[in-house]
Amino acid sequence: MLGDRLKQARKVKDLTQKQLADLIGVKHNSISDWEKNLHSPNVDQIKQLSKALSVDVTWFYSDDELKSLSNSNSNDYFTWNGKQLPKKAKEELDNYIEYLKIKYKEDEKK
Repeated sequence: MLGDRLKQARKVKDLTQKQLADLIGVKHNSISDWEKNLHSPNVDQIKQLSKALSVDVTWFYSDDELKSLSNSNSNDYFTWNGKQLPKKAKEELDNYIEYLKIKYKEDEKK
């Protein structure tokens, strides 16, 4: 669920709820409510969370993406028509992959 993913990403970035709230311009209790799945952020807030936490917007919602990216980098991915991803897309994907590596490394320690 979105709340679980939000909390994981926030902890990987070593941010408190208040720090994250300040970064995206909401009250800290909003972050708490979202993490508890009591309320959901709107589209603009999801975009801000994505940027602040260096994760792709779809990551908040997709389990399949986690499975396919665990040990890869952006050089392994192409667009649907066989062309390479744009430079910005590769940078975003690489950031996301690094996030996943950190996340799963921490999960293995538990």
